[in-house]
Amino acid sequence: MPGYDLHIHSRYSDGTYTVPEIARRAHEVGLDVIAVVDHDVLDGSIELINLPERRVSAVAAVEVSTLEDGVQWDLLGYGVNLHDPRLNKLVHHSHAALFGMSERLLDELVSQSRIVEAEYQAFQFNPEKGGWKMLQYLLASGMAGSFGEAMMLYMQNGCGHHTASFPTTSHACDVIHAAGGVPVLAHPGDSWGDKGDVSGLRAELERMMDMGVGGLECYYPKHSPEVTRMCVQLCRERWLAITSGSDCHGGFSGAPFGTFVTQGDKLDLTGIKVYAPGERFA
Repeated sequence: MPGYDLHIHSRYSDGTYTVPEIARRAHEVGLDVIAVVDHDVLDGSIELINLPERRVSAVAAVEVSTLEDGVQWDLLGYGVNLHDPRLNKLVHHSHAALFGMSERLLDELVSQSRIVEAEYQAFQFNPEKGGWKMLQYLLASGMAGSFGEAMMLYMQNGCGHHTASFPTTSHACDVIHAAGGVPVLAHPGDSWGDKGDVSGLRAELERMMDMGVGGLECYYPKHSPEVTRMCVQLCRERWLAITSGSDCHGGFSGAPFGTFVTQGDKLDLTGIKVYAPGERFA
């Protein structure tokens, strides 16, 4: 039975691996179908689909940052036309909002005399470490001792994800559908505030499905068995996509490459095109 990992990040966003490295490693660990779903960037998926030496099957995909009623949801667009104009506009909007968080944090910390802007601008981002420039700077300067502490700085200074000008989840669903894709909520159990409130999560997911969400990332490393069962059942009840992903960012975060693999008979990718090895995006 084929092994799937449909949630991998490359250096085009905050992962540590290049796209060719991802394709090679996927083949080496025995994965059969993968997707590069960079945050608000299409380039990684385009490169993967068109990679001449790709020896695994692939799905065209992107992870879009969205907000709905003050809650931040990451939306995975699977099987999309990567050249669709509206999709590209949506992704550009989300990408600008995502990086706008760091720009606002820089302004706040400079105004508090906690950062010298010239020093920050001179700091060199190292793609081999993953993440993004502001995160690497906070860690290297000692202002934060961990990823969690760095994200707390964003929150404490009014620059958290819930303050960003992301598109609404419902609008992103409309755009992904129009681009020929299926909008799938990424790691819904991990995004939900109260991890123990499975019934509350189900009610929220049903509401999101009524808005156009076409599936759930049911299988995810941080999901409890109870959350996984609920998500699978809900998708089967509504005949929606069932996907799985490691959220691997290489050495930066997420499950280590190849350690979270789901067999294809557990998934439902109806309506999502899978590109065989050697098949390129038209």
